[in-house]
Amino acid sequence: MARDLRQVLDAVMDGVVVVDAAGAIDEVNSEACRILENSADALAGRPVEQLLGPDHAAAKLARTVLATGRAAIESDQAVERRFEPSLIADVAAAPLLDPAGKTEGVVLVLRDHTVRSALEAVISVAFRIAAARMLFTSDVMNETGHVVEKGTRLSLGTSLTPYLKVATRWSFVEYLDEVLLPYWNARRAELTRARLIEAGSLESIQGYLRRAEHIAVMTNADDMILAPGDIAFLQQTFGARATIYPVGGHCGNLAYRDNVAEMIDFFGGDPGQSP
Repeated sequence: MARDLRQVLDAVMDGVVVVDAAGAIDEVNSEACRILENSADALAGRPVEQLLGPDHAAAKLARTVLATGRAAIESDQAVERRFEPSLIADVAAAPLLDPAGKTEGVVLVLRDHTVRSALEAVISVAFRIAAARMLFTSDVMNETGHVVEKGTRLSLGTSLTPYLKVATRWSFVEYLDEVLLPYWNARRAELTRARLIEAGSLESIQGYLRRAEHIAVMTNADDMILAPGDIAFLQQTFGARATIYPVGGHCGNLAYRDNVAEMIDFFGGDPGQSP
């Protein structure tokens, strides 16, 4: 079992530090050892506050989560190192619960911005391609002429490469300002960009979400599309219906058996029947 846990932890790209109820390090993975410039044996048993300092975000988050039992995250935190240059990392923390639901430890996740930047570059390309498809489809259906010249008729043999080149040069903000907002305002009362964004946000229906017992949320504290304050908003709004995993990125653990079982259980199914 211990070997299996070690293999799982070492497969995680982020640094993972498991802290016990006293604030001492119980387990670390290889990426955490790299970030903290120590072996697992040297780190075991050391208080997080002693290792990083009592004012470091990781130490503060560990204390907060142990006291409240709620996940938290801090972005852009410096990690001072002895041999290699200091690095900037995002730090996420989530409680470890015993069978009775009592917090018995904390999982700290350290995401090195060097690794994060590479991942974000890949994700940004995927989002840009998705946005280009959305822009192209909207342009053709509404004949706005932004991508395909008005009056052009496309056929099965039409090369779409020139249109892809045009569409991928558009940012999502440009799509919002020049396509979506005019489309919306032609059919509804005129809205500003800020008002449209606010109307489409969860904050605009927070009161309803607080009361809606049939709606829950599941996400990851290290999801890179979450803005500062989003985790706190979800916890305040959904309360016990908010499940915040410490790691998983953007939907990276959506298909894990335990996660699927929890979703099925919420909808009244038998979690033992999950795939």
